[in-house]
Amino acid sequence: FWTGEQRIVDTEGRVERFLKRYNLNADDGGAAAFVNPKAQAKAVEQAKAKAPTDHYKNCDANSAERAYKRNNASPYHESDDGPVPPTPVVGMLGIVADVTQSVRMAVQDEGDELWLLGGALVQDASTLGGSEYLFVTHGLSAGPIDVDLEAESALVDLLVRVAESGLLKSAHDCSDGGLAVALAESAIVGKIGIAVDIGSVERLDAALFGEAGARAVVSVDPDQAARLNAIASQCGVPAQRIGSVGGDRIEIGQISLPLAEAADVWNSALSSLLDG
Repeated sequence: FWTGEQRIVDTEGRVERFLKRYNLNADDGGAAAFVNPKAQAKAVEQAKAKAPTDHYKNCDANSAERAYKRNNASPYHESDDGPVPPTPVVGMLGIVADVTQSVRMAVQDEGDELWLLGGALVQDASTLGGSEYLFVTHGLSAGPIDVDLEAESALVDLLVRVAESGLLKSAHDCSDGGLAVALAESAIVGKIGIAVDIGSVERLDAALFGEAGARAVVSVDPDQAARLNAIASQCGVPAQRIGSVGGDRIEIGQISLPLAEAADVWNSALSSLLDG
């Protein structure tokens, strides 16, 4: 392809895929867009103008009843290892009417109870699909995770309700790394230990590191636990007490390590990675 400024030797078909994605051809300046950010933005706008009117419009996510705009941070990303994983990401911003009702992920006080909202401790192997655990331990990026939009919506509604009621001391979603990582991060940031009883489960790896959606770990004052459980029941969200806050260790099932040691690893992770 000739961009008018330089010749592109497209040995891997990268430019061709870019053009195909946006229904462009070399004469549209599509090849120039591949190497020139300004031309790239112009090419994408041209592609949008050519697309059907409903291609980029806002749409709601089925029962979740929330509108999302279809977009891409960039029309082209790839590394030497190949194209990026085809993982959809939805970023959302919301307005908090009263910032004093904001709930952070750090656990707060000794003796508080830890509750799992939105799911059970027992998880099957399918929840390890696409997980950090699967990639770090086995070097695999494979397997989808089922998404239940109704469950996600119910959990969000519950969290907003109990946060506005002042019931929560902390809240953290179970996402990257699963339950164990969510609990550890809450303890590290709060600088207080935790103790969680996993019990007997068939797949300990899935229970600790499965990334099933629609789940959050929260901490509450013991006097408010019954109220939290009642509101969760009203919202149709499963709720289970899983442990407590206190001490100077992170204890999650068979995992037991000093909080200070975990905090050191967590806080130095990026610098250690960059230093090789």
